[in-house]
Amino acid sequence: MTGHAWTIGGRSADKHALREALALERQSRKKASVLEYERLEAERNARMVGTAIRRQMREAGLTRTWIQVRPRSLSGHRDGGRRCRRIEIMSGLIVAKRSHRGRDGLSSFHFKWTSRGLGNRRKHGSHRYRRGEAVRHLRYILRDQAREINGGGLVSNISTDPDTLASVFAALEELESHGRTNANVYVSIVLSLPNELTSAEREVLLSNICAIFERQSLPHAAVLHAPDPDGDQRNNHAHIMLSLRPFRAEPDGGFAFGVGTAADLNDKEFIKVTRLEIAALMNAAMIDAGHERRFTALSNQERGLPARSKSEGKSSPGRKHRERRQERIDLMAGEKAYREERINAIGVVQEELIAAVVAPQVDRNAELEAMRAKVHASAAATTVRTTGAISPVARMQPPAAPPVMSDIAPQQAPPVPVPPDLDILLGRLAEMRWPPLERRNGRIVLGLPVRYLHDKAVIDRLRLAQMDERVQAKLEEEWAVAIDALRKRLTQSEPFGRALETDSSEQALIDKAAKSFFERNQRHPDVIALVVAQRSAAERRVLELQERERAEKHKRQQRSKKVAAAVARICGAAGGGRVSETDRAPLRPLIVLLEEPLIEGRLALFINNGKLHVKARDPVLIDFTDKLFAMKMGSAALGLLAQETNGLISPIAQPFQTFYALKTFGDDTPQTPLGRAQRERE
Repeated sequence: MTGHAWTIGGRSADKHALREALALERQSRKKASVLEYERLEAERNARMVGTAIRRQMREAGLTRTWIQVRPRSLSGHRDGGRRCRRIEIMSGLIVAKRSHRGRDGLSSFHFKWTSRGLGNRRKHGSHRYRRGEAVRHLRYILRDQAREINGGGLVSNISTDPDTLASVFAALEELESHGRTNANVYVSIVLSLPNELTSAEREVLLSNICAIFERQSLPHAAVLHAPDPDGDQRNNHAHIMLSLRPFRAEPDGGFAFGVGTAADLNDKEFIKVTRLEIAALMNAAMIDAGHERRFTALSNQERGLPARSKSEGKSSPGRKHRERRQERIDLMAGEKAYREERINAIGVVQEELIAAVVAPQVDRNAELEAMRAKVHASAAATTVRTTGAISPVARMQPPAAPPVMSDIAPQQAPPVPVPPDLDILLGRLAEMRWPPLERRNGRIVLGLPVRYLHDKAVIDRLRLAQMDERVQAKLEEEWAVAIDALRKRLTQSEPFGRALETDSSEQALIDKAAKSFFERNQRHPDVIALVVAQRSAAERRVLELQERERAEKHKRQQRSKKVAAAVARICGAAGGGRVSETDRAPLRPLIVLLEEPLIEGRLALFINNGKLHVKARDPVLIDFTDKLFAMKMGSAALGLLAQETNGLISPIAQPFQTFYALKTFGDDTPQTPLGRAQRERE
């Protein structure tokens, strides 16, 4: 040693004892770390096993014990229409911007799943769960001021009465409080919907989406919301509130809840599958409505696009506040500029009036007398020069009376006051949207402008010169433009939008101006001709649509029978001998997901020259078939499904396609599966 005196446990130690002590410490720490890792791994595996057991029991319907309840009466209406920022942040109700379309032509959509329960007290201390939150959340999303359809747009498997919904969710909250200390009470979902669809089509789409939770017997309430008045007017969305505890309605008017919960659904896998199914439902709705845009549930990385940050395109409370504050500043600046321009115009008028009042007064009567005397004198001089000498007879005759001149000048049309900057004013008029034009007695006149949309000073100055030929020619051009724009608007389902009287956005003002133009000129022959033509076209479209729906319904019924029979032979009892029960269980969910696209014609399967061909409208369906083909006995299931549905070629163009080479082992008979297969991409 180097002269140091070392002691371990009261005993002297040399260098060998020191090395041994340090090595033992390292070994004990490593052993403790290994034991801790094994303990955590065992807990994780236990949770996974428990989740799998609960999922299997739920799918098998082994939870047969129910708790009946007759909830007390509560009000489901919210007093006042003001927004509550705390509820929006706490329940994840901050709505992202509208759907984003990527470079691949597919649009992503906003889908936010937020679980709220008693365990939230340990997380986000400022937003911990408080008693009665479920009812407050329900009242907030059902408030009338935010609904897209006034008094409607509500989808629920409990009731369409807000009071009944509030009573049921209050009973659910009380039931969860008697169970686990971290029990989940409700789930809040925010979902963006296609703005191209009508309100009725969005309501049908929301009903189809809620059918996903209906299959799991989960109580839910969903409502359509209109876009935020201060945000993008294309941001139509829906709010869904559900519970993970199974539910059923009793014949006596009460309700019953399952003893067990579907907590295994509150994971990433179920949310991912739900997003995929919602994307398929959105695309089906867009196809039925005849729109081109399509949606996908895949991430940008899966689609080969550059990743986007989580904050990109989303609105935080601070950013929303700054945007609204800037909008108010811009609005006040516009009002200030309008007032200044109006004050300047009034000042010019006052100056002209003062100049007219102060101008020297001229005696018009004296001017007329002087002009009359001058005319008489010139007439007398002309007579003397013409006759020379006057005869006696002529001298005896009275002189000819001078021409009578009236004091009243002949009435003439006053000249039209044309402003010197007429060309500039006409240019400003051409820049306006829907100028206030009106046909009167064969001419076009200017009416009252719309505030914040039309330049009132320009219209007031042009109104004084509106009878001038140049102004009339320009107004005729603007009239033709307005009639053409009105023809395009009348072809839409909502020609003048849904702008409320209190809405002051730019689009709302344009809709109001268009509606004002239509109402002001609705008796004019040009506008009447547009209305009559649109009515005839609408009637023809309705008849064509009815005939198309009738034919499509017949084809859908035929496809439905064949597909249902094929799925039953694979997944049902009739599939015995084709796919065993052990291999059938993992295949059943994917087979069921392919059933609806096959019925609707968005997917086609057929076998040709020993190859299984797949054609689909959506690449997501191609991914489904890839996963199914890669699973055990998946190729056999796809082959059987193609045999049963062979010939169901979809009438819709299928831009995505692939095929799989089927290599059978042994004879391919109706009693044996197609065997193993190797696949290759086209």
